[in-house]
Amino acid sequence: MTISIIIPYYNHGAYLHAAVQSCLADRLDVEVIIVNDGSKEAHAESYIAKAVALSSSVSVINKPNGGLSSARNAGLEVAGGDFVQFLDSDDVLVPGKLRLQKQQLTSFPDVVASVSSYVLSDEDMNELSRPVDSISPYPLDLQSVLYRWERGFSIPIHCGLFRRSGLADIRFDETVHGKEDWIFWSSLFSRFDGQVAYLPFLGAVYRQHPGGMTRSINHMAESWHRAAEIIAPKVSGRFPEFADESRRWHEHFYRGARSETKQEVAGGSQDRPIYLKTRPTSIDDQGVVVCESIRVATISSQPLVSFIVPVYNHSKYLDQCLDSLKASGHDIEYEIIVVDDCSPDKAVLNVLRNRAEDPRLSIFRSVKNVGISRTQNIAAQMAKGSYLAFVDCDDFLAPNAWSVMSSALRENPSVDYVFTDRTDVDEGGQPIRIARYGGYDWIRPSGDIARDLVFGMIASHLKVIRRSSYLEAGGCNPLFSGVQDWDLALRLARNASFSYVPEAVYHHRIHRESVTRSARLAQFSQSNILRRNIIDEKLPRSSNAKEVFVSWFDGHKMLFDIVDVIAGDHRVVFRQKCKLPLTQLQMLREFNGFFDRLEVESDVAAQLMGFVGDQEVRTDLRPFSPPV
Repeated sequence: MTISIIIPYYNHGAYLHAAVQSCLADRLDVEVIIVNDGSKEAHAESYIAKAVALSSSVSVINKPNGGLSSARNAGLEVAGGDFVQFLDSDDVLVPGKLRLQKQQLTSFPDVVASVSSYVLSDEDMNELSRPVDSISPYPLDLQSVLYRWERGFSIPIHCGLFRRSGLADIRFDETVHGKEDWIFWSSLFSRFDGQVAYLPFLGAVYRQHPGGMTRSINHMAESWHRAAEIIAPKVSGRFPEFADESRRWHEHFYRGARSETKQEVAGGSQDRPIYLKTRPTSIDDQGVVVCESIRVATISSQPLVSFIVPVYNHSKYLDQCLDSLKASGHDIEYEIIVVDDCSPDKAVLNVLRNRAEDPRLSIFRSVKNVGISRTQNIAAQMAKGSYLAFVDCDDFLAPNAWSVMSSALRENPSVDYVFTDRTDVDEGGQPIRIARYGGYDWIRPSGDIARDLVFGMIASHLKVIRRSSYLEAGGCNPLFSGVQDWDLALRLARNASFSYVPEAVYHHRIHRESVTRSARLAQFSQSNILRRNIIDEKLPRSSNAKEVFVSWFDGHKMLFDIVDVIAGDHRVVFRQKCKLPLTQLQMLREFNGFFDRLEVESDVAAQLMGFVGDQEVRTDLRPFSPPV
């Protein structure tokens, strides 16, 4: 029996991966329907592609923006499952929720909906809390929905798992821009009063963050009044006093101040077009992106090195970056290829056009933003050099970079991948630290670069890669944008030769606009997927492999021990035995790819969603106990 999970998506793409992953954690027969409600954020295609890549059971509906109710209804129109779960794109289900609620609905055919408990979380899901219990103290009946809604009682929509047949004639009201859930639950209880059951277990997490849309107190008051007008005729037979009571509550409550609550933007469309579920092709398969050519280098000789500079904004750093690439006193032939990924920063083009007289410089601009991976791949296709040297547009090379690089290539002409140390600098270019061997304090050169890459991206700046090797490997994978260089290095390490030059000739600028917090969190998930892939490939275990259990991280050194255990034909399981402090949770988020299975409490399982690879997450659902 299939569960259809409907996820409206509008501009919360940074959390979409976690939402979808939480839907797949129970490994049930599910269909996950992402309803792209005309999302306008720059990397929407990338967010969707990464979510779709999680499973063949994930599909997408693309529609014009119509609001939360419209998106949910569009999902309902194509849902084919026996049960239905609604989930906002910035929230998560707790692993085990779907399994337990499906069992309840299957065991009790008269129950039309199962409702779990929920908790609130901060943006990063580091802290879970439930200031009040808004469900269990109240009867699950129509009277509670009518007279106690938002007066102590409320049921977030993602707490429910619904029997599909019970929703045959029930939809979300698209004429209101708030209180849609109140109207929906009223309709459900009006028809199935006494047929909604409660399971007292933590089943869902409601994320609170600055990006959540808010409504003013005046708008909320108007929404309440409008919703009550819609509900009143449907319940007038059983509760004729509801209309007067809701007016009294409206006048009493909305005179005072009230904290704003998260609401999605709703549009005004009431049309019911035909929606089609699709699985978008991988970003890799979308064809060559058309770039406009601003200028092409005029050098006639064959360059040894093509400097690749992907650009997205950062115009104030671009001149310093390009100036640092100019060779003086060296006989290496080179070219510089700049690809602007459709930067909103208009000053970028001005900087580039001012350098149009440089005979070694080629400038291209993508017609739409496609992300770092595809931008680098476009530049690599256009390059003529035997080697590709990658430099970010807000970074710059040290004066001795040319001599170090030329010496490394001449001394080892068969090498495929040369990398150096780097200097981290502040926004003004002043040194902060020397980052050796990728910048990890706990990874030291072992003599086996391919093995060291399992632990982290040690083959970092400056990267000089043989162009033919880059192209044969397929370049950077857009599904791993954010850790695309690490993914590429891991793939190249299967056959290519690496050389490490312990000199810090690359200046990496750290500033407020470099990497957002949400991007760093997404990198954890991608890193764990990569680790799982490389461990399965390099350290395959037999069918008789025994399990070894770990319940605590004792520093990064333990990761090396875990790899040694895996190499000895063992499967390593993380088994939680006590409450995890935040430091342990963060370690588990960043390095869970070393484990074959995770056995954790339900709240920790929820906090890991969006961070794990494809390994199993086991948990026993339980009532939520806030931290003491």
